[in-house]
Amino acid sequence: MNTVLKELRLNSHLSHKEMGQVIGKTASAYYKKEQGSIPFSLKEAKLIADFYKKSIEDTFFNKINGISKTYSSLDCSSK
Repeated sequence: MNTVLKELRLNSHLSHKEMGQVIGKTASAYYKKEQGSIPFSLKEAKLIADFYKKSIEDTFFNKINGISKTYSSLDCSSK
């Protein structure tokens, strides 16, 4: 699960449906992506980061003591 994304969504009082609309997916698809069952594409990651006015790193990576811990459900392969 990407706790950073979930935190951002909850703090913004947004539903899975509303975030799904940001990336052009259903609420169910967004939920599965946020949970880590399905990876976000790089395009989706950029859309979400832009929506929150943050970098992809700040949106999809946890920083613990200044060290980035990668979020494994981000698909960086080009399609």
